[in-house]
Amino acid sequence: MMKKWIASLSMASIVAVAAIPAYAAPSAVKSNMANFESNSIVKKDGSLWVWGRQQSAPTQVHALSDVAYTVDNTFIVKKDQSVYYFQKNQVNTREQEITPIEGLYGVKDVIGSFYSGYILLDQKGQVYSLNTNNEDMEKSLSDLLIPIEGLNEVSSLSSYTYTIKDKGYESYLLALKQDGTVWQGKMGESASVKQIQALKDIEDISRNLALQKDGSLWALPEEDSVGKLAVPYRVKGASDIKEVYSDEYSQMAIDSQSRLWFLSGTVTGYSDSTDYLTHLSPVRLTTVSQVEEALVVDRDLVVRTKNGDVYRTTIQHEKMPSNAKFELVAKDIVAIEDGYKHMIMQKKDGTLWAWGLNSYADYGSGDYKYDYEYSNIVPVQKPIIVELNGKSVPLSNGVIVRNDQAFIPLRSVFGSMGAEIKWDAEDKQALVTQKQANGTTTVISINFTTGDTNVNDKAVKLETAPFISGDTAFLPLRFVSETLGAKVNWSKQEDKISITMQ
Repeated sequence: MMKKWIASLSMASIVAVAAIPAYAAPSAVKSNMANFESNSIVKKDGSLWVWGRQQSAPTQVHALSDVAYTVDNTFIVKKDQSVYYFQKNQVNTREQEITPIEGLYGVKDVIGSFYSGYILLDQKGQVYSLNTNNEDMEKSLSDLLIPIEGLNEVSSLSSYTYTIKDKGYESYLLALKQDGTVWQGKMGESASVKQIQALKDIEDISRNLALQKDGSLWALPEEDSVGKLAVPYRVKGASDIKEVYSDEYSQMAIDSQSRLWFLSGTVTGYSDSTDYLTHLSPVRLTTVSQVEEALVVDRDLVVRTKNGDVYRTTIQHEKMPSNAKFELVAKDIVAIEDGYKHMIMQKKDGTLWAWGLNSYADYGSGDYKYDYEYSNIVPVQKPIIVELNGKSVPLSNGVIVRNDQAFIPLRSVFGSMGAEIKWDAEDKQALVTQKQANGTTTVISINFTTGDTNVNDKAVKLETAPFISGDTAFLPLRFVSETLGAKVNWSKQEDKISITMQ
């Protein structure tokens, strides 16, 4: 099944986001990851790791084990195909809501958002609606999961917004069945789902596009002056298409010769004057070849070629030029997962790298970047387990490695070790007090502004100064642990830190 992102054309639309099945690492890639998305990793041991907002590095979700994959960083599927809904608190994103959803057998595709509710396709081909924004607090998510009649044996989902001149917009669901037929229904009106008779032998759908098995592209109109849906029309100017890709505004295609076509979605202006030009007008881009996949990250068209090179070019044009200038972003890339304004890439050696905007710690690199300038690719921090006396320690934020030293959140491990921790938010100073087995007391003070560190009132020089990432203070693990009378072993091959208290 081809990879794609699909979403509504309107930011106000109730269909806000669409997701894809989770990526599974190619067998040639050496990695302890089973799959990854733009803000999450599932390791082969079934552990789930997430990052973003207040968590600047991959942080384990201890509430779940035996995870197989995630979809849209929101739906967690365990190895037995049971499904859980995962939602971070929008104020304190370290707080997580994990809710089982009975009735689903895995998740293959999903469209929607928390505010509008979701349409889900399970691995058996049945489509369901799920109202996550229900006001009836007595109902569970399982009670709110409703199968959509007639939508079984479905292979993929899509959605698009239909604008009626001077009358607003309507959002529509599309479902591609395994027999190549396409079914359409107005969002929120499941009883109105009907087959689109004009579409036959369809291989894939992406937003309002339908790809026929003969390589022709068909489109459903996204705007009308009278409010009556017209029949699908054939997209002129592009033929022999093998794959289609869409994000919220832009659409691309790859033909049988691995050539890239830009179909719609250039952007002009900035901020409130932004204007997305969505009229379908296929342009073959002649300055890139052997294209494997295409996506849009913010205002850049990003392509991955068959040899693993990743290139970018701007979509900020009145019309996309055929000779668009592409710049090299990365090499040796085998897979990409795109987020809102960033992307995570996996190299052949199994490592993950980030590119794009990092304003909300979307890189998982242990830091934030609040400006709107693209950087070079940055390595994603590894998901590292911390064990205390053989038991895994839940961390408020993941381990961050700098200068080959591991740093952990101030309170997570040291509180588990029995240390008393005081934090002066105004002066950004921490005081760690630990009573030792021999009756003595060790007191460590760390100034996160100056880096000055003292143990029992004696200055200590650290190779790498402690730091603050987001709203979390990080301390060097080995220094503090050994100072408090613990033994530390960091197995880099297993991505595991073991702390043993005397």
